[in-house]
Amino acid sequence: MGQPKVDAARAKVEEIYFVGTAMTKPEGPIGKCLAAATELVGILQTLGVQDLPTLPEEAALAKRLDEACYQASVSKRDLGIMAANHEILSKYHAEIGACIDFTNRYRMMMGLSALSVNPKLMEIAQKHSEDMVKRKFFDHVNPDGKTPGARGASGENIAFGSTDGVATTEQWLHSSGHHRNILGGYGNVGVGKEENKWTQDF
Repeated sequence: MGQPKVDAARAKVEEIYFVGTAMTKPEGPIGKCLAAATELVGILQTLGVQDLPTLPEEAALAKRLDEACYQASVSKRDLGIMAANHEILSKYHAEIGACIDFTNRYRMMMGLSALSVNPKLMEIAQKHSEDMVKRKFFDHVNPDGKTPGARGASGENIAFGSTDGVATTEQWLHSSGHHRNILGGYGNVGVGKEENKWTQDF
């Protein structure tokens, strides 16, 4: 399956998984209700009616609904892993946490378990990102010939260009090999970031 077909399949899954976003779009049932309510409030305002309720913003409502569906659909085990990850990641750069959180939410959307943050993999990934910046290279194999396996990783994604954790994960999701790694049968993950060079180790 080529990447365009993978992207199309992902979009269909997201329509189901992010039901709040889908329902609050203008063509969705809640979106239509919001539009009708907004119109009604406007009419009442022209008639001088006061103390009218404030309607929720579409984006905020979609986010709340998506989060509620996420909490209801994710297993207790995965919720526990995510909570433990957040505690560990509080000591790291916020964008590293965003990268791992987005990776795990994507895995769970696809029916896979969340990955546990592994301090050793975090260290391995960070050192490789720092090495790529310091020695000005971009490769899984460093100038000394060390592969990801030799550095202690079972699988690896690397990226450069963005300093944003979600945007970097999106880069990987639009690349078949990296996408396969994210959906691989791993149990642990570590992410390192130095400037705009990223390493994600499994």
